[in-house]
Amino acid sequence: MKFLKNSVFRGFHSLKDITKPEYRHALLMLFWLIDLPFYFLIQLIVKDYTVVHCALDDQIPFVEEFVVFYILWFPYYMGTLLYMMLYDPPVFRRGMYMFMLIFTITKFIFIFLPNGVDLRPDPMPRDNIFTRLVLFLYGKDRSMNCCPSEHVLGAVIAMIMVFDSKKTSSIWIRVLFAVLALLISLSILFIKQHSVLDIVACIPFVAAGLLLFFRKGSRWYRALEKVFMSDKF
Repeated sequence: MKFLKNSVFRGFHSLKDITKPEYRHALLMLFWLIDLPFYFLIQLIVKDYTVVHCALDDQIPFVEEFVVFYILWFPYYMGTLLYMMLYDPPVFRRGMYMFMLIFTITKFIFIFLPNGVDLRPDPMPRDNIFTRLVLFLYGKDRSMNCCPSEHVLGAVIAMIMVFDSKKTSSIWIRVLFAVLALLISLSILFIKQHSVLDIVACIPFVAAGLLLFFRKGSRWYRALEKVFMSDKF
């Protein structure tokens, strides 16, 4: 395939090659086969939750057009991961280690400290394609598992990966990803799917992830690399 021609997978011939050191980083993507179903399983199992709310939430208007950026979240972070998997494995591994640690912690929070919001407009103030999209999302995703916001965490981690990689060193690419990360983060507020507190709660997680996996000389990162890249793995 042409898109693999200049990637680290240009010599990949069969699934048996996946355990080779130059390819095995792709196995980290298996994490999403557990994480994504588990998120919705928690929504089915957990019935009661604590409502997260602050006064600023009531001052933020409902802007249905931001649903476009809300939906863009998945291709934004998943596309970044796939690109780094193909073209910059060290950055991919750092990003995946950060995702795996933080998203595992958030799942435990959602189970043992269940939380949600009560901000959704009812009825919708307008009827258009954007409000219909919002209603569709509301029907698929309960207003829980909110704090901290995985939407914000995912967008920020993807942005960090782009800023960390020499493959995406263009100022325009970095500005684009920074703007998109901001718009995705704001979208959770404007479509009333999250509280401002859900964004604030992300700050310590992002700071910890940066220190553990993206700080030069991090012992945690070196330890994980030693295990994962070992010939005995």
